[in-house]
Formats: sequence, structure tokens, C-alpha cells
Amino acid sequence: MTTAITLLDGGMGQELIRRSSAAKPHPLWSLQVMMDEPELVANVHRDFCLAGARVICLNTYSVTRHRLQMGSALTDLPELLKHAGDLARAGIQASVVGGGPCGVSCALNIRRADPSKKVTLYFSGDQPLVGYHPTAQTYYDKILTDAGVTLQSNDRAIVPSVTPHSGVINFESGASAEAEAILWTVGKRKPHSQYLPTELLDTEGFVKTQSTLEVEGSDTIFAIGDVASTDPDRSSARNWAYGILVNNIKRKAAGKPVNQFYKPPPNRWGSIVGPQADGLTLHQHTGKRVRLSRWLVDNILLPTVVQRMIYRGVDRSAN
Repeated sequence: MTTAITLLDGGMGQELIRRSSAAKPHPLWSLQVMMDEPELVANVHRDFCLAGARVICLNTYSVTRHRLQMGSALTDLPELLKHAGDLARAGIQASVVGGGPCGVSCALNIRRADPSKKVTLYFSGDQPLVGYHPTAQTYYDKILTDAGVTLQSNDRAIVPSVTPHSGVINFESGASAEAEAILWTVGKRKPHSQYLPTELLDTEGFVKTQSTLEVEGSDTIFAIGDVASTDPDRSSARNWAYGILVNNIKRKAAGKPVNQFYKPPPNRWGSIVGPQADGLTLHQHTGKRVRLSRWLVDNILLPTVVQRMIYRGVDRSAN
């Protein structure tokens, strides 16, 4: 049996005293440093994260009413608590590795949720969203830049067998970057196919599927969806291949040869960053862009289409 160990940050007060330019400790101790040299507090949080800390303790040890009575100018307790929280967030710079839809969505939504946080997106191509229409790529290149996300292109990260939550990101070029929080959105998909006979699976564990949706080597087995290796993105379900599936099964049951074939669209499509304040933007494989209003998303799409139609079969009572 293994026990998970969580590392908290270390002694904030003593570390601030060590780094502070003040000649001697102030009666308000770390609180005074937070007011006079706030960048020190953010940097200490950052260094604790780089050392492997998973939990951040705010610099509020001396933010008490008793301590505040020692300094006549410092009396706003709620404002000081907010300031401590802001510095903790500022000290954690998020790095997202991977320029696919998950990486783009994480980078943009983190930055929009907290504009004070520095967010960097690393990807190996000229632009993020490889596989999408060039119009969508250019669109999100600008959206990310306008939101303040730093884009680092044309360098592929070396993905370790165990991906760290913080520390150093190494790249194939030999470059490296430090990050206090790392999100690895590098497409390490693992199909739930362990229960299937190995002769049906390819080297990555997906079901070997022909364009007719027949499983290779079988006359009676069909496959569709995320587990079927119809194309690199395994996109048969989202591209309405169920019509082909039904047609070919009917013909097979009637003793007739199958006559419909799945061909994926030339580009990926769909919503990339999810609902935003101005609605939900959908990108078609042709490059056309459609936006649904936030009211439509909140009142029709999510409660009706998503919850009642798409996920109606999910047993919500199950843990």
C-alpha cells in the first residue's frame, strides 16, 4: 500500500527576512515586507512551487488584529487578506504544454479567469491547433495573444514518463523552461480496450477498423467512436458515422455486401475553448465560424441537448 505525500511550502516569514532589504525585522514582521516589497512574497511562493510544493500557504501569519494594532496605517484586515491571496496567485505562473484544443482551452480559460497570472502555451508548430482549418488556427493565435497568453512555438517538449506538476520543461532543441504549475496536454490517450482480444487491437490499443466500420479480420464485428481507429483522430462518432454503421449492419444481416464507407472531414471541427462570456464559438471544418449566444448555451444547449439527449443514459445515482 502506498501513501500519497503532499509537500507544503516552507517557512515564509524567515525566508522573507533572509531576502528582504530591510535592515532589521519590523514589529509587523512578514506583513510589513508584504507591503513594502510585495514582489518578494510572490517570488518566495514561486520558488516553493519550483521546489515541489503542492500546497501554498498565504503570507498571513502576522495578519491579525493584534498585529495590526502595532502599525497605525495598516488597519484594513480584509484588504490585507486579499492582497496576500493576490500575491500567491501572482507567484504561480502556469505553463501549458501542447497546442491542441485542450491546451488552447486551458491556457485561454486560465488567463481569462485570472488576468494577473502569467500563462505560457508551448507547442511544436508555427501555430496551435494542428488539424484545424487555417482560419481557426489564425483566429485563436490572435485570441490567445490578445488575452495576454505568451505563445512559444516551434519547439517540441520532451514528455517524461512521469509528468511533473512543476519544475523544468525540457525541449528537443536543448532549451528548457521553469514552471511553477505545468499542465501537460499532449494527447496521451489510453483506450479502455484491455478487455478485448489483442488480435483486434493496433499497437496503441485501439480497435483496427476499416472504412466500412468493420473490424479487421472479422465479418461480424463493427466498431465506432473513440476506440475505433478509422482515422488518426478516431472521429467516426462525432461525424455521424452511425448512419453508415446502421446501413452496413443491415446489409450484412441480409446477406448483402456493405456499400457505405466512412471518410473523415479534411479538418477537425467543433468548440475549442467552451462557453465564454459572449457565448459558444463553433468552428466548422470549412473554416466557417458560428457563435451561439450565452443565453442559448445556458438555457437550451447544456440543459436540453447535452444533459437530456447526449448524457441521458448516464446513471447519475452511481458513484
